[in-house]
This record gives sequence, C-alpha cells and structure tokens, in this order.
Amino acid sequence: MSEPTPHDHATNNQVWQEQLRILHSNQLVTFLGSWLTALFLFFLYRQTVPAMPLNSWLVLATAVAVGRIVFWYFFRFAKFTALDFATKNYIVSSLVGSYASGAIWAIFVLFICIFPVPDLLRITLLFILVGLGASGIFALASVWHVYMGFFATAYIPVVLGFGWLAWQNASQWYALVALLSLLYLIINTRFAWRYHTTLVESIRLRFTNQELTIKVQMERDLAHAARLAQESFIVNISHDLRQPMQALSVFASVLNKEHAKSNASPAARELGEMIQQSSFMLSAQVEHLLDLRRALQERLPKIELINLARLLERIAQEMKFMASQRDLDFRWRKPLGDEGQWVVLTDPLLFERVIRNLLDNAFKYTHKGGVLLALRRQADVICVEVIDTGLGMDTELVSLNPMHPDGFGFGLNIVNRICQRLDHQFSARSRIGQGTLCSLRVRCFASQPPEPNRSVLSNLSTPHHHIYEGSNPPKWGNLWLLDDDPLALKALGILAQPMASNMHHFQSAQEFEDAMGHSDCPDAVMVDWQLGFASARTSHRHSQHDGLSGQITSKHLILNLREEYNRDVPVCVVSANISHAIQELSTLGKIVFLKKPVSSDDLATAFLQLHQMD
Repeated sequence: MSEPTPHDHATNNQVWQEQLRILHSNQLVTFLGSWLTALFLFFLYRQTVPAMPLNSWLVLATAVAVGRIVFWYFFRFAKFTALDFATKNYIVSSLVGSYASGAIWAIFVLFICIFPVPDLLRITLLFILVGLGASGIFALASVWHVYMGFFATAYIPVVLGFGWLAWQNASQWYALVALLSLLYLIINTRFAWRYHTTLVESIRLRFTNQELTIKVQMERDLAHAARLAQESFIVNISHDLRQPMQALSVFASVLNKEHAKSNASPAARELGEMIQQSSFMLSAQVEHLLDLRRALQERLPKIELINLARLLERIAQEMKFMASQRDLDFRWRKPLGDEGQWVVLTDPLLFERVIRNLLDNAFKYTHKGGVLLALRRQADVICVEVIDTGLGMDTELVSLNPMHPDGFGFGLNIVNRICQRLDHQFSARSRIGQGTLCSLRVRCFASQPPEPNRSVLSNLSTPHHHIYEGSNPPKWGNLWLLDDDPLALKALGILAQPMASNMHHFQSAQEFEDAMGHSDCPDAVMVDWQLGFASARTSHRHSQHDGLSGQITSKHLILNLREEYNRDVPVCVVSANISHAIQELSTLGKIVFLKKPVSSDDLATAFLQLHQMD
C-alpha cells in the first residue's frame, strides 16, 4: 500500500474539519430536543416513579444540557481550520457530553426497570429512545464516536433492562422486547455507520471536486493565455512579413515601369516581370499560411448565407489574369437560372480560401491545357468542381495525405479538414499525367441573401481586379502618409507620388499627432492599420490598440485628425488583415480599404473612390 501524500493529508484534514463544522451546526437542536424530551418524561412518569430520584434525574439532565449548550456557545466562532488546542477541546467536550447524555437516559431506563411502571409506559420509553437514536444519526453521526457515545450508552441498558425483566418475571413478552431491542441496536448501528461513511466520502469528493475545478480552471486559463499568445504571434508575424513583401512588390512594379520607359532588353523586362510575379506568389503563400493558422485554431466557423454564383464569378475574374500569365486556358462554367438557387450556408472566408487553394494548385501543376471552374446543382446539393489537365497525383495524395512533395500550400488533407468543419463533402480524383478533379458538395439553402454593403465591400478586390485602369489618376493637393515601417513607407510614397502634389511622410503615430494643428489640413490620408506597440508618449484622447497584440491601430489617429481639423478627411487604410480594419472603421465614413500588397492600380482605384466620396 502506498504512503499517503501531502495532498492526501491536506484532504483528510479538510474532511475532518468539515465533519466538526457539521456536528457543531446540528448540536444545539439536539441538546434542546433531548432536554424537552426529558421534561416530557418527567411529567409523564411522575405518578409512577418516586419524586426524589425523578427530580434528581431532571436536575441532572438539565445540568448536562446547560453544560453542553455553554460549551457549544463557547465554540460558536471556531473555524476548525486546524487540529489546534481549541479544536481538540471541542472534540473532547463533545465526546464527554455525548457519554453524559447517554448516561442520563441509561439512568431513566434503570428507573423503569426497578420501579413498578406499567408496561405501556415502559414501551413508550422504548419508542422514545428509538426515535432519539434514529434522529441522532442525522445530527451527530458526522463524527462517529460522538454519536456512538450517546446511542450505545443510552440503548445498551434498554436491552439489558428488558432482558433482566424477562428473567425476573419469566415473561416471554419482555424477552421478545429485549430481542427486538438488540436487533434494533445492531441495525441502527450499522445504518449509522453507513450514513457516517457516506457523508465522509461525499465531503471528500466535494473537496476533491473543488480542487479539480481549480486545476481545470488553471489549465483553461493557461490554454487561453497560450491561445492569445499564438494569436498575437499570428497578428505580429503577418504584419512583419507583409511589410517587406509590400515593399518588394512596389519596387518590382516601379522597376518594370522603368524598363518600359528606358526600352530595356527583353531579358531585363522578363526578369522584372518574374520578380514581380514571384513577389505576388510569395505574398499569396504567406497569406495562405496565416489564414490557415487562424482558420484551424482561432475560431469556430462563422456561418452565414452567401451566393456561390457571385463568389465564384468574382474569383473567376481574378483567375483569368493568372491564366493569361501562364498561357493557359481558363474556363468558368457560369450557372444558368435564378441566382436564388445558388445560396448556401457556409463561412465565406474559409470557403473562399478552399476554392482559391484548389485553383492555385491547379494552375501551379498545370503546364499545358487549362483549368475549368464549374458550378452545378444536383437536387438540393450544389457541386463546385475544379478540373485541370495538369501533372496529376498518385493514389496516396488523392487519399488526402498531408502535403504535395513538390510545393507548399494548404494540401488536400487540410482542405478536407476545413470542409469537415464546415460540414461540406470534399473529394478528389486524379491520374498521373492526365489531371485532377476536385469536387466540393454543399447543401443549398432556399432563400436569397441580401445584397452586400457596397460602400464597405466594394474595396475588397484583390490586386488583379481593379475599378480604375486609366493613365491619369486623380491628384490630391496635400497627402499625408503614415507607416511605422521605413521600407513600406518609402514604397507607399513611390506609389502615391504621381497622385499627389505634396506629400508628408510620418513614421510613427507620435509624429503624425505632433503635425496636427501645426500643418495645413491634409486633403487625404493614407495610413497603415497596425502602427507598432503602444507607448507612454502616444495620445490617449481616442487611444485604441489591438487587444491581442497590444499594437496601436489607426482608428484613434483618424478620430483625432478629424476632431482637430473639424473635417471628415478622406482616408485610405492599408492593412494585411483587412477584415479587422473594416469592423473597426466601416461606420466612420469616407474610408476605403486596401489589402497588402498594394499596386499602383489598386491605389489609383482607392483614390478615385475617395474623390467620389469627397
């Protein structure tokens, strides 16, 4: 048998202290009930028991009751938190009081045996003692020895007394009463013991459950803290990774324009285009990785009504550019009929990521031929298919094992996991050298979703799908640029240079706020959504930062700026995570959003929208 641990000792002490608290809370009622019963017997038996012994017995019973009440009152504020001197005194006083109370009743049993008491009164006393013994279980049995000190001392004389009467009177009746009393003594003792052990075990389980609850809460808090730390890491790393990629994309775009102006060699132009294309691919891969991390860990799916026909139409328009760059044939099989039949319940972000990943993989591993995106309906199920004439995959990959050995992305396994979370069916068939067919089956919904809020969502197009394609973008007179990353700030300046007569660059929120009131009101502002970490120098008039990462967001700067100049200055917000920016700023008005990486056409489109708002 193993040695008890300190935890076991602590639990045993807690259980014992709780037993004492239960005993103390029940004792006063027991004392008063026992004394009132003694007073009742005094009046009931005063005609049959001599006055002197009966009066003496009542005085003794009263003295014992008063003494026990006095001791009970003395320990009324005891906490019983440790086996100290006071606690030990309480235990001793309770034991002595129980034996004394039992002795009082034993003396009365002696009275009915030696004095000529009618049998009816003797049976009455027997039933009274049976009631006291049974009720005492619930009042005193939390501490076993205290209860047995009373019950055994009071009831064993009953068995002996009726047995003596049966022997003296040669009465079978008294013998039967003595036998039944003995049987009751055994049964009641066994029941009291079971009640005691059950009570002690329930107390032990209660303390154990409390400790487990505390441990579970601590583990939950630790897990929550770890999740917040991971989310903070995702937010920070997405910001840190996208800043240089944004700058790389801008510099590659400028390099291509310079090549076009200087009649550079075809090799130089091709090299510039490859650099720009690689920057977009790198940005897409990082975006896939970060979105996957958030999708699989950060939250439960946000299910809502969407129209698949509209969603796939937008994605298809963007994919045409990728197909033309790779000299591939891309076809979008548009659905016919009422748009309301293409409504489904799903998470728009996760569903779009799955479709984009399947299309990206199809283009990545297709070197000749083409890619087909199809949408069709089978009864109450909508089927989205991505078919390519690419390299194909072997059986192991089609069985949804983790990753393709020649590239990095979601992988079919993770696509399948996301579909399982969304309660969609995903399947893939492929033949090496012939191509792959990926199918996504979604249960349709009967009603039509509302039109999206165009004032907010019209600016969510990706870098290859623009509203503006002119050669002379609108110009601002005074444009303020803010980004905490020097390289990204320089890149934004290069992009915005043809679109502004005068530009002011700010590398921190503090510099931006210091310029308020000391410079002319800007005609427009272009700011990064995340602006480093909060510091003591940052203004707190409208201070706001990301609760996960502690990073300052641009919301308080926009509010301060508009308050300072008493004008709704048009603002272009640039963000790697545009959904958070939209949630915070969509109610302010005269704001457009651009998702990194940003191209010159994206910026021209955003500025055109701001001009229209202004």
